[in-house]
Amino acid sequence: MAKIDSEGLEQLAIVRNALDGMYDKLNKKGVYSTVQEEFQFIAGVVDDAKHKWEKVDDSNVSEPSVMVNGQEYKPIGE
Repeated sequence: MAKIDSEGLEQLAIVRNALDGMYDKLNKKGVYSTVQEEFQFIAGVVDDAKHKWEKVDDSNVSEPSVMVNGQEYKPIGE
């Protein structure tokens, strides 16, 4: 099963809002039925990701580090 973190859930909310807006516009013009199957598929993937994917607890994620002979090395520029 796929996993998603809190940032991914925030992005899904943005995608879902965009889909809702597209639906309204397409429905108002009477052309929603021409893309209904594809639209419902995309909306289904978004809903599955939000409700069925495993949520990753990213609250305690730390920055990776490299230790060599007891000394920590960081990328250049930090």
